[in-house]
Amino acid sequence: MIVKNLVMNRLLAYLEQVYSFKGKANKESASAFIKMCVDISDIDDDEEIYQRAEQVLKKDFRGMRAGAASMVLHCLKPETFPILNSRADKIFKDLGVKLTRKNDIDTYIQNCRAIKAFRDATCLSKITG
Repeated sequence: MIVKNLVMNRLLAYLEQVYSFKGKANKESASAFIKMCVDISDIDDDEEIYQRAEQVLKKDFRGMRAGAASMVLHCLKPETFPILNSRADKIFKDLGVKLTRKNDIDTYIQNCRAIKAFRDATCLSKITG
């Protein structure tokens, strides 16, 4: 528990430095994101992780868009959360994976599921990375 708290404190410090929540987020969004990260760190089932993340990553979430959130979540669960940025967008487009409003935080989990479905249908095992 002490290690988890230390990791979460470092994550929060990193988020505050790199993704300034000031003027963009409310305290509730930032706290909910950190709590979600703590909660999903102990979950192994992708669908259960996605369900937990959907409770937080809604249209009213403030402070991050899908690209920034995806980088943080990918570090936590790389086989579950793909990074969605301009480079990844081109790759997924070339592969024929249809993403919905890829920059919006409220569709990030829907897009994760689409990518996971493609991966599971076309790959022999999960790709980490």
